[in-house]
Amino acid sequence: CIEQSPACDVVAVGFSSGDILLLNIRSDLVLFSFQQIDGAVTSLSFRTDGASERYPYLVSSSENGRIHTWNLGTLNEVDNNDETGHKTIRVDRKLQFSIDDAHRGPISKVAFLHGEPV
Repeated sequence: CIEQSPACDVVAVGFSSGDILLLNIRSDLVLFSFQQIDGAVTSLSFRTDGASERYPYLVSSSENGRIHTWNLGTLNEVDNNDETGHKTIRVDRKLQFSIDDAHRGPISKVAFLHGEPV
């Protein structure tokens, strides 16, 4: 499956292997990837509400009824613990959470409602 992101020229592609790639289609680059460990990706959707810039999420669904929420890059300040006292910005890209047994069978479509809060 393939889903256009709110960012220009970026799409998410889900594969039967469980791989999810975020691609910049203009520059033909893989930005980053995730691995959905429980099988084929059946659907993808990007968060599009007002908080999506600070908390960008992508949801994916699977053939076994699970829904996964992926954090696409929340910015976090981290103390360096050195003499300068400067903070480093770290981007966390990870599986944020999963909903097991969201459905009793394969999920054909999962979606954030456009512009609506989570």
